[in-house]
Amino acid sequence: MGRISLSLSHKVLLAFTIVFVPTLVLFYLSYISIEQYLKKHVIEDLVIIADEREAGIFIFLESNRRRIEDFASDIVIRGAIAASVKSGLPAPQSFAEYLIKNKLALDRHIYRISLFGTDGRVVASTHREKGSVVSGEEYFIRGRRGAVVTEKENGYLGKPELVVSAPVYSKDSKELIGVIAGFISMAEIEKILTGELSRELGAVTWNITKDRKTMEIYIVNGQGVMLTKPRFAGSSVAAQKIDTPPVRDCLMTRTEHSGFYANYMGVPVAGASMCIGALKWTLIVEAGKDEMLGPVADMGRNLIITFAVVLSLIIAFFIFVMKNTAVVLKRLSGAVSEIAAGNYDVSLPVKSGDEIGTLAVSVNAMAKAVKKRTEELKESDEKMQAILDNTSNVISLKDIMGRYLLVNHAFERLFNVKKESIYGRTDYDLFAREVAEVFHASDMAALVDGGPVETEETIIAGNAARTAISIKFPLLDANMTPYAVCGIVTDITEIKRSEEALKKSEASLANAQRIAHIGSWEWDIMDNTLSWSDEIYRIFGLNKGGFGADFDAFINSVHPDDRTYVRSAVKEALYNGKPYDIDHRILLQGGAVRIVHEYAEVTRDDNGTPLKMTGTVQDITDSVHAADDIIKLNRELEKRVAERTAELDAANKELLSFSYSVAHDLRAPLRIIDGFSHALFEDCKDELGLIGSEHLRRVREASQRMGNLIDALLTLSKVTRAEMRRDIIDLSALAKNVFDECAKAEPARRVEFNCEDGVIANGDAWLLRIVLVNLVGNAWKFTSKRKDAAIAFGSFEKDGEKVYFVRDNGAGFDMKYSDRLFGAFQRLHSVSEFPGTGIGLATVARIVWRHGGRVWAEGETGKGAAFYFTLSL
Repeated sequence: MGRISLSLSHKVLLAFTIVFVPTLVLFYLSYISIEQYLKKHVIEDLVIIADEREAGIFIFLESNRRRIEDFASDIVIRGAIAASVKSGLPAPQSFAEYLIKNKLALDRHIYRISLFGTDGRVVASTHREKGSVVSGEEYFIRGRRGAVVTEKENGYLGKPELVVSAPVYSKDSKELIGVIAGFISMAEIEKILTGELSRELGAVTWNITKDRKTMEIYIVNGQGVMLTKPRFAGSSVAAQKIDTPPVRDCLMTRTEHSGFYANYMGVPVAGASMCIGALKWTLIVEAGKDEMLGPVADMGRNLIITFAVVLSLIIAFFIFVMKNTAVVLKRLSGAVSEIAAGNYDVSLPVKSGDEIGTLAVSVNAMAKAVKKRTEELKESDEKMQAILDNTSNVISLKDIMGRYLLVNHAFERLFNVKKESIYGRTDYDLFAREVAEVFHASDMAALVDGGPVETEETIIAGNAARTAISIKFPLLDANMTPYAVCGIVTDITEIKRSEEALKKSEASLANAQRIAHIGSWEWDIMDNTLSWSDEIYRIFGLNKGGFGADFDAFINSVHPDDRTYVRSAVKEALYNGKPYDIDHRILLQGGAVRIVHEYAEVTRDDNGTPLKMTGTVQDITDSVHAADDIIKLNRELEKRVAERTAELDAANKELLSFSYSVAHDLRAPLRIIDGFSHALFEDCKDELGLIGSEHLRRVREASQRMGNLIDALLTLSKVTRAEMRRDIIDLSALAKNVFDECAKAEPARRVEFNCEDGVIANGDAWLLRIVLVNLVGNAWKFTSKRKDAAIAFGSFEKDGEKVYFVRDNGAGFDMKYSDRLFGAFQRLHSVSEFPGTGIGLATVARIVWRHGGRVWAEGETGKGAAFYFTLSL
């Protein structure tokens, strides 16, 4: 084949084409590569920002959750709730001031603290809400079980807020006595998103949106509603549903989203999201696509300009290329090599405005863009280091020779070292040999296994030994060859102590169940697995190895006649919400039958589906048998009482007949004696003389006194047998009426009567009048020898019981004879001194007893007496 002969212009054109086309292709590929690179790192940047903000939120929520847990253990708070539960009253205002001064002041993020009893009633609050009931609120229900953070859609200020709640246990019995809740405004979360919180804590670089005019960070809740204030839209957006890819992915599939899409305003954006599962939140970081990909657009425009210039000046290149092209291309090649080597400060001199000059400008722009991206990546690395430094876990990175490459602040604090002083050194340079051997062994295990290795280690930090979980794993290069080992250490000292305490608590619980014959159980309905405490195995007479540990195995232990009843009770509890509180029989392996009482509660998910039942079993066999014996004894006693009542009724009838017979047989002779004595005195007064007249007078007085005694006995008999009719009685009116009758009988006497108005009782009007006739009559009689006689009637409350009284300042009595006052024919004064039958107070006692009350007296000789009685309602 012969040589192809080309003209110089063709050679120049060919040379230009050979140089220009590859350069153009290289530029285009660089443009595409940089565009993809920029897109990738834009998304990575947004993911890092979202992850950092998510970490900030988690740290913020965890610190406040621990703060509320700390408040829940405060002795003063536990004492205040216990006192309120005992009294049934809210805590005093001084306790609210205590919360404000000693608790609210500790955390400026919490603007309100409230304490609740186990019934949801507000015990105390830093704001005015005492008396309110929050038993239906999610933060109260979940706060009874443990420390949680929940979202409250309509808070105290009418806006969404966070509620951090925790259970409060009695300092003595360790029983749940209430719930404490701290309320946090969503404005505090907004401070985390905007970086305002970091600025308040002293950060120099905090506002990441300062250089990104279109960047926006916001949170959407589980209902798709924006919780934070939108940066670019009006406040009405906050009330609308946000339906964008990040929100849908997080709410529907619990996955995080990153990429390019249209935001809630329909604007194309680059965005990344994080799912905060505990609160069903979606944290979204977005920035305008045009802004984030601006350098690529600029480069594209420069490329177009380059094409236009090259095409318009192609002829000039023909003339000029031989003189300048080689030099310019050499410079360009050198500059590209420098850029490839990492020298982004290289700059091509632009001496012309042709295609070569434009290319130089583009290369310079590319170098600047790459430099900017590199600096952004460096800043991203610094942010990642900041995240590592702000975690509580101890993190380290070593090469395969064991030399430290990276540690975080937690490592420095734990071992009291500076990272600069340990980089390049090994464990043997820093720790005692036995400690270094342990660390080195776990490093080598991770490198050999090629995956995570978890060990429990004892770390000597200062003078204290700490227990920690160490997780180590290798970092692999593209050839899957390990080049470093990463270690993450979590201090579990307190967890281990808690586990020991839990074991002791479980042992105590098992012992208590054994003593009380009460066992506990839990049935996982979804897995049909049943777990029993040791005491239930003892009650059912089973060994753990011989029990099927499911619902059917339990039913097989139930007495065959009770199985349908037990199944029905379980079904009613699971699907109809009825209480599971039953007694049934169980059949032991030896054939013995025991009776147990079961109580359980059902745990459901948010849709009301039963998840598990938790309950107790108590052996009540002995109690049931004892109750049966009591029932038999009660029946026997009722039979005997009925027999004695019948005998008593018969005796009362005979007594009634006898009383009327005696009254009739005695009254007639007494009337004859009295009548003939009166006639004899009237007809033979002169013949009888003084002595005879005096004898007749005594005969008449004796017969009349005998008649009064018979009347009193008949009255006593009547009040004992009379049928009672209970009504609302005005005792004040009755007392006044009785006093007026006494005053009419002896108008010459002057007696002061103090009667309390409105004294009401429930009883038989006729019987209660007899009570007042005797008590007021006695007071009238025994004050007859006093010029300043005074009688009082009234009532008062004592130990929740209404007490009525009649008091006077008369003769009184010696308290050593008080037990004789209410017996029949018992007198403390002679008839000549104070007339009477000795039956009145016995009648009062019978009437009061028939009303279910009691009667007693107090007195002092010469200073008066007081009689008290009660009436059962």
